[in-house]
Amino acid sequence: MSTLLSVRQQQPKKPDQTELEYEDMTLLKTFGQLYEKFQQKALTKDEEKEYEDVRGQVFARHMLAGGAMSESHADSDRKHLIGRVHRELRAEYGDESVTKKILIDRLASAYSMALSYERYFASMKYSLDANGRAKTNLFPPSIMKEMRMGIESSNDQIIRFVQALRDINRPPITVKTKNAFFAQNQQVNQGVPPRDLENDSFAKTEHATHS
Repeated sequence: MSTLLSVRQQQPKKPDQTELEYEDMTLLKTFGQLYEKFQQKALTKDEEKEYEDVRGQVFARHMLAGGAMSESHADSDRKHLIGRVHRELRAEYGDESVTKKILIDRLASAYSMALSYERYFASMKYSLDANGRAKTNLFPPSIMKEMRMGIESSNDQIIRFVQALRDINRPPITVKTKNAFFAQNQQVNQGVPPRDLENDSFAKTEHATHS
């Protein structure tokens, strides 16, 4: 019997738990048990395979929830910055759904990409000579154009992802009307007085006359 199956038998799903919450809970407990045996070098061959699989699933959960993916792709001296941006975005918009998690990850990555393109563009545009004076670097126009397009594309993505997150967080607009005009017309055409005219004596008389 696998360790994961054993954990699930010992701790069945609670009524108030979602399937995903139960899966995460059992995976973390399984990983904890297998990791302890891993440190003691006491894993069997089957447990070694299970350990690698469970570790991968736990790591994937962490990357999605904690922003490790966008941080890992950032420039080495900006990893902490992107990690901070990711945490602040989660605090601002929430991360209770996978849609928000993905959008926040993409937004942090787009911001990281914009910073990288801008740094590269600046280094290509000019450099300092031995006397500390700026000198123009003569790079092919095609490369400079690609860098500018990269900056513009990253900034466009930032705007779109921010708008998408705002749209998700915006409460739905509901319009309530006592009686829809179209519905009233249907009732009149069928010879039935609209509900808001039921107490109108003239409407009752007209309805009785035409009935």
